[in-house]
Amino acid sequence: MGKQASRMKFVKFEHVAIHIATEGIATEDSMQQWFEHLRQPGIKSHFSAADGLLELTPVQRRACADLAKGLGIRSAVVTNSLIGRGIVTAVSWMGADISAFSWDNIDKAAEFLRVEESKRAAMAEVVMRARRELRGPAEMLATG
Repeated sequence: MGKQASRMKFVKFEHVAIHIATEGIATEDSMQQWFEHLRQPGIKSHFSAADGLLELTPVQRRACADLAKGLGIRSAVVTNSLIGRGIVTAVSWMGADISAFSWDNIDKAAEFLRVEESKRAAMAEVVMRARRELRGPAEMLATG
């Protein structure tokens, strides 16, 4: 049996496009939804978080980097996957304005995205609510 496709949720907070994903493989359909989300008017930065490793093909990683660079978007990626954070570092070498953070550092990710200090807690709540909605209560209890 192959790996499962990642489930994704997209929300917006102020100037930040927020993307939350479960572990798994990113499908072409979900990537197109992600790119459309980033192209919304007023988006200046991008917060992407995954529980585990969100698997992108090299072509998908390059497309993400090219889109973010082309739109002038700063990106913060939140994951507890060391492999995922390493991939983000490699993407930054392609010229994207991107940095990786652990789930314990959502506030640092918000700071990197230039979210006003007084609004960072509200953004973190939006992120965590989207994560709960995507994962469901049983999975949240099992993994935190």
